[in-house]
Amino acid sequence: MARKVSRRSIVKIPPDRSNAAVVPLLPTEVPQGVEIRPVLPDEIGQCVSLFFRNSSGDDKQVYTRVESFKQLARQENYDLTRQIVATVNGKIRHACLFVPQSGRLAFLFTSWAEQNSEIDSNIAARTVTETCNWAFRQGSNLVQVLIEMTDHYRHELCLKSGFRSLTDLIYMYYPAITPRQMSPLPSPYQWLTYEPPHHDLFKQTINQTYQDSLDCPELNQLRNMDDVIDSHKAAGQFAPRWWKILLHNDEPAAVLLLNPLKSSDVLELTYMGLLPEFRGRGLSRMVLEEALHCIPLSNRRNLTLAVDCRNKPACQLYLNFGFEVIFRRTALIKPSVWPK
Repeated sequence: MARKVSRRSIVKIPPDRSNAAVVPLLPTEVPQGVEIRPVLPDEIGQCVSLFFRNSSGDDKQVYTRVESFKQLARQENYDLTRQIVATVNGKIRHACLFVPQSGRLAFLFTSWAEQNSEIDSNIAARTVTETCNWAFRQGSNLVQVLIEMTDHYRHELCLKSGFRSLTDLIYMYYPAITPRQMSPLPSPYQWLTYEPPHHDLFKQTINQTYQDSLDCPELNQLRNMDDVIDSHKAAGQFAPRWWKILLHNDEPAAVLLLNPLKSSDVLELTYMGLLPEFRGRGLSRMVLEEALHCIPLSNRRNLTLAVDCRNKPACQLYLNFGFEVIFRRTALIKPSVWPK
């Protein structure tokens, strides 16, 4: 389906396959010779390399990142045809890819523009907007992008395309060099492992831990719990034995979700949260101790996690336990409809 946006630009829209809401195109005219359309098969490799270019001009670094991304794409079966490109006089200027995830979430990758002009910025923003619209039509209700904290161009581009800044995420890891001594679980606490009959209890417990949480509270209004659970299960290789609820007198006090990562010796701490009435009692240490205890039991060597930089108590807890910072990323989000 082709649609004429103005007398001087062409936008070709991929077919609609759902009833998801669609954000309108930016009301900006673009110069003559500009075409915004789905990527062609023989353009995919070129476009992927654009996602990792930046102002440093370090071709070796770009090559390393591109190869790592291609390997990840093969492992996760990414469909790299889900790209929108902007061409100027037949030459690709911008590219944008969305990768659907479980839980009606999509990740976004976008190019960096060498010519940082207002016209070029408008073309890039329209490319990003069209890619998000495609993701929404395919059933996603939230698009997320992670960018380096110094990448001001991509940050401004996403803001111009309807994204909002969520937070800066700190990625950490714990090297399990030697087994950690476990403190005995005090009475009346006990662990409950995930089983299908416990699904609703896990869903309710996770939802209760969101109350007054310091970890990305903005997401609470944007996602339902079924989507959240689906996303957590897909974060790695879901294994019920690594999903646990800490019970106090048979009532939920905290939740711990761990996922072994695919093709890796890493265990991911996907989510950890306490119910409000159990905070300030030292239970976070107890829950984290259990997570570290699970590293060798899962035949993994390291534990990784990402934490909202605004969650100062959690950040300090991880550092006190010996976690090390790997890198930081700025997270931006765009839902199909912003809540009023």
